[in-house]
Order: sequence, then structure tokens, then C-alpha cells
Amino acid sequence: MNIIVIAGAPDTGKTTFSKKLETSMPVIHTDDYKDIPWEDQSKVLATRILDSFNSPIRNCIVIEGLCALRGVRKAVEYGWVQDGPVHMGGCKVTVFMFDTPYGPAYDASAAKAQRTILEDLVKKFPNTTVYNVKGE
Repeated sequence: MNIIVIAGAPDTGKTTFSKKLETSMPVIHTDDYKDIPWEDQSKVLATRILDSFNSPIRNCIVIEGLCALRGVRKAVEYGWVQDGPVHMGGCKVTVFMFDTPYGPAYDASAAKAQRTILEDLVKKFPNTTVYNVKGE
């Protein structure tokens, strides 16, 4: 399973980038989970990741938004995302980290929080590939 995470602070270009991807693959937008309490969103996203393992037609899941990293980290903590070759049931995690202010809703404290969560994810899942992306 390939897990692609599009993460970063508000107004850094995450959604703009993910909309370009949607022409070729489905994208889970964490904004769709705003009605779920913040503390439960990561569990819901982790469960979506687990469910995608059971789909015979999907070998890739794309998650975009503020809660995306938390959801993947939770799936790692639960043991649902395992290191190893994809063809043997392992996962490859790729993070596109958007951290350049793009619009007026940019929040520096949210950017710092995203970096902290990313650092924690990389500690727990060292084979995570991270690309730092400059927003448009």
C-alpha cells in the first residue's frame, strides 16, 4: 500500500495541489471530517487507511489536510501501517509537506504543529519519504 499525505498549515496550497491529483486518483480531504470532534478525526482517518487495505482495486490512498499526518501516525501506532515491501503487504509513506504561506489564513502555530507531528511520524516510521513543497 502506498500512502500519500499532503500536509501543512492552512493556506499553503494543499487543497489546490490535491485537486490536481483527483483527476487520476481519489483523495480523502480531512476537511470532510470537520463535524467529527478533533480528537476522533485521527482514529477515523486511520480506519479509512485500514479499510483501503481490504480494497482489491486500490494500492494507493491519498489523504490531504490538517489532520492527514495525525491519521497516518495513528494507523502506525495501531500497527495497521507496517514497514516492508509493498508487494508483501508493507507500506510506503510519502509526505508532501506544504509550509510556505499562500494565503491570509496561514497560521504559523499550525505550521509548527504539523512539523512536530511529521517528526513524530518519521520516528515511528523511519522509511517515510518527505518532500518539502513550496505553494503556488
